[in-house]
Amino acid sequence: MKNKTIYRLVLGLLCLLFLKVGMIQAQSLPSQFDGVDDVIYLGDSAAIISTFDTNLRQVRSTNGTSNGTDIYLGDLLDGSHEQRTFGDVYLFGDQFRIAGSYPKSASVDLHTGNYNTTKAVTGFTSTRNAYLSQIALTWNAVPGADGYFLFRKDQNTAQPYRVLLGTSRTMYTDIGLTVDTEYEYYICAYNLGEQNTYLGPLANHKGKTKPFTFTATPTSEVTVDFSFQFDNHLLVGLQQQAAYVEIVDQTGGSNQVVYEDELTLQDVAVDALLFDKAVSFTGNDTMGGYADPNLTAGLPTWSVEMWVNLDQGNSNLPYLYDDGTTRMLVDGLGRLVVFFGGVESGHTGLWSPNNVMPRGVWKHVAATYDGANFRVYVDGEPVVMGDFHGNNQKVANVRNGADLKQTLQIGHPTKKWAATHVNMNGALGLLRIWNKTRTANQIKEDYKDVFSMTASGLVGQWTFENETVNLPDNIGGGRVLNLRSNNNQHPIRWNPSYAFFNGLVNIRKWTWLNQPQASGTTRTFRINMYEVGTGKLISTNTNTTGAFTHPGAPSFSATPQSGTPYRVDLSLTPTSTRADAYLIIRTAGNQEKLITTLKPDEVPPAQPGDPRTYRFQTTPLTFTDTYAYGDTTTLQGGVNYSYRAIPVYNFLPSEYVDATAARSDAASTLDMMTSVTPQADRVLVDWDETALAGAQYDSVRVERNGQMLAILPSAVGSYQDSLMLYGLPYTYRVVALKNGQPALAQAEEKTVTANGTFGGLVLAKKGDYVLPNVSVALFSQLADSVVSTHTANANGELQASGLIYGAQNQFAWQTQAGKPLTNATFSLSLAAPQVSSQRVQYDTTLQPTTDTTLLKNMSLATTVANGLFFNWADTASFTKESSFFINVYRDGTLINILRDVTQFTDYEGTPGKHNYTFTAYYYDLAGKKLYTNSVDRFDQTFPALTAATGLAAANNGDYRVRIHWTYPAAAPVDQFIVERQIPATDTVWQIATLAQSGASYTVYDDRGYPGKTYAYRLKVVDMKGDTTLLGTSNALLYPTLTTATVLSLATAAPAL
Repeated sequence: MKNKTIYRLVLGLLCLLFLKVGMIQAQSLPSQFDGVDDVIYLGDSAAIISTFDTNLRQVRSTNGTSNGTDIYLGDLLDGSHEQRTFGDVYLFGDQFRIAGSYPKSASVDLHTGNYNTTKAVTGFTSTRNAYLSQIALTWNAVPGADGYFLFRKDQNTAQPYRVLLGTSRTMYTDIGLTVDTEYEYYICAYNLGEQNTYLGPLANHKGKTKPFTFTATPTSEVTVDFSFQFDNHLLVGLQQQAAYVEIVDQTGGSNQVVYEDELTLQDVAVDALLFDKAVSFTGNDTMGGYADPNLTAGLPTWSVEMWVNLDQGNSNLPYLYDDGTTRMLVDGLGRLVVFFGGVESGHTGLWSPNNVMPRGVWKHVAATYDGANFRVYVDGEPVVMGDFHGNNQKVANVRNGADLKQTLQIGHPTKKWAATHVNMNGALGLLRIWNKTRTANQIKEDYKDVFSMTASGLVGQWTFENETVNLPDNIGGGRVLNLRSNNNQHPIRWNPSYAFFNGLVNIRKWTWLNQPQASGTTRTFRINMYEVGTGKLISTNTNTTGAFTHPGAPSFSATPQSGTPYRVDLSLTPTSTRADAYLIIRTAGNQEKLITTLKPDEVPPAQPGDPRTYRFQTTPLTFTDTYAYGDTTTLQGGVNYSYRAIPVYNFLPSEYVDATAARSDAASTLDMMTSVTPQADRVLVDWDETALAGAQYDSVRVERNGQMLAILPSAVGSYQDSLMLYGLPYTYRVVALKNGQPALAQAEEKTVTANGTFGGLVLAKKGDYVLPNVSVALFSQLADSVVSTHTANANGELQASGLIYGAQNQFAWQTQAGKPLTNATFSLSLAAPQVSSQRVQYDTTLQPTTDTTLLKNMSLATTVANGLFFNWADTASFTKESSFFINVYRDGTLINILRDVTQFTDYEGTPGKHNYTFTAYYYDLAGKKLYTNSVDRFDQTFPALTAATGLAAANNGDYRVRIHWTYPAAAPVDQFIVERQIPATDTVWQIATLAQSGASYTVYDDRGYPGKTYAYRLKVVDMKGDTTLLGTSNALLYPTLTTATVLSLATAAPAL
């Protein structure tokens, strides 16, 4: 770019200066841009100086210092300043005149340009209060401008805040700003062309970020909705791209945190995505997914850009790209590593500093080559690269022959250089390839953008919106990007990405208060937002709620049943939609008894994820309070009762019982008793004949387990039953009859034998170690007390028998001090009276000592039929209290506890890679000290299920179908399932199940429909309970009985 006013200084004499630059009244920058220290650099090509109200004195770099209105060009004319090199110097002023001369040798081109007031930027404006952390600037394009200098006043520097390239550029979005802050911007146009070199006047405008809005709104007597606005532009500028939000209740100076959360990009970026999907490569070794850009020719100068998110927890070195000559990968320290010339040597490559490429984070990586210099950028910023020892670090590294070959592959090494050099493990969200060298400014300006139209030099741009292996350039539709996988165990998958730069997001959260609020109450809340990692306060706001409204006490009634004197019907209609339970308390005199808890049904949310969850219906709830013989806490005859209903809020930080209770009217009961008394060989059923006669009940019906035993006059008073079986539970019922119709009934269940049992192991909660000789207590929920104590044996086995559970009871193990154990609850019932193999976890801290003689010579897994086999040596050199134990873990889950063995076969895994850990341990003779050792066997391949052979179906000759197959007896399975199938309609019938026995199996189907075409399917249930289809037989016609065949069979039948 040359101006007609050019002073060429090539080892000659500069017969130029002294220059006088006139006053420019329009100058109004935050800091005067008027000295040789105030230089704008355009890459490595140009340096721009605006003198405004100064004198250009002389060119010698050794004489004079810029001071006041005198400017000394100094070493600018030598093409080097502030460690920057350039080939052109541009000097802008209002007027120029020669005031003197001085000889100066130089090798740069000096261009002069005017301060052109006709090239003012118009329409300069911005958004105000639109976003929390960004301002969108817009202006009218200045015809012919090369670009624009943008200044921001708070920067307090003469350097432009941004240099914006492009004649048609009319907008810029400034991100990462402070919430609720005003910013003043200045902009001017410039042109460096030979015919019209100018710098335009400054236009200024003030933009403002949006205040942080926060509201707290009561939604019930005990819940508050919080709403605030957020946008992920703010998150992008934070160190960890995450913010911590807390809401504090300031009412009455309590300052209690009622809500806290961490916001990340994934939380708030839900609308305008940079790219909707990312392609996921799960490579291993040199196998797995990768991309082939299908270049038709090599590129002598080039730029490659990509958005990548490498998997965490992977210590291998994934490749970003490789063309057979130049390759880029990421090492375990988060360094970018580049090798050249087809040589893989640490001493010939380039290495970035550590943690340039952290894993689990989206990063933009760009590499450029101009035919001589290789550069790398991450997230728009240049990265210094040095040698293997960290020396000679610089942005531009000279490399010859780094042309981009058409054999370029993304995410895949073309050659296996080391065991840890692998295909990419992670996601690729965007890929751009250029046939030119992009400048640092270009990369920084648009690395966060997706191009919507073609650009000069852009070979192709690919995002992964469509799930196809052949992706055309999504701008020009030309060059195809091929997605490939050279190993079907590592398929290519598409994962949802997230938005980087969407607009405001309205976040709504709600929380429970500590207790219900009285009507008219208000509360004050403050929201604080901090930067995660630094704790820096980003924003804060306070809001006072409107008045709460309490719904008042529920409606509650108690109604005695006139025909059933020992029954009171209770009805409760809730008024609160937040109370989730109601305590029903019966009062007699000064005695109170909690008789039940009524729970309303939950209101289904309007849609999944609706924050208005935990709302409860206000439909009536009912309960019948009746008499139970032998329990003096139930209804008794001749007593006046009243009832209370107390709302309970269980979802509060701690359970809260509301003082706003409802009380019923009084209810009286008739004095009638029913007893059931087990005796040695009979059961005596007794009723109160006097009370029944007084209530005009003339007879009673006695029932056992729903079957009538007898109808007797009520005056008899009792009935003896001697026809029951010992050891079984029985329910006896006495039904009072009036005029032959049932009017009153009482019942009681008696279980003669206590046969509940428990069997299990006691383990340490931390470490899963078997705990011998530990004493624990058994708590019964039915009895509401500890019913017995038990001690585990030397092998940690815990046994209990003779447990009484009635129809059903819930038990729990606890320490003798009453602390509940983990995984220690169990139920016993008539249908399931035994628990046989439960692992109870005891919270204790053990201090193990390593004994390497355990698990000595631990083998790798040996594949056996349908399983993996491990073995090890037991030196038996240790002295132990009892046994030694081996805990077996698959993929971190405890799957077995072995004792005194040296081998183990796993038949319950799933096919594929698994990590196994074996932990062996024992206790010393005193039982006080624990010795242990662990061995890992990772990446062990569990085999696929063994296939059946010889599956075939054939007509057996006796008008049925014979199905036969063989299956190795050494391949354990649970059972086989045989199904008949109509191939045309896929209708299926199960015809047989067989337990595994031997190797040869035959099943006959004698229930088919003659003439129908069937095939037979063989399924297997493996040792972990999963069902798998092993195969389908040949199709055949089910045999048909003709008339002649029937006669023949009848003739051949023996006479009776």
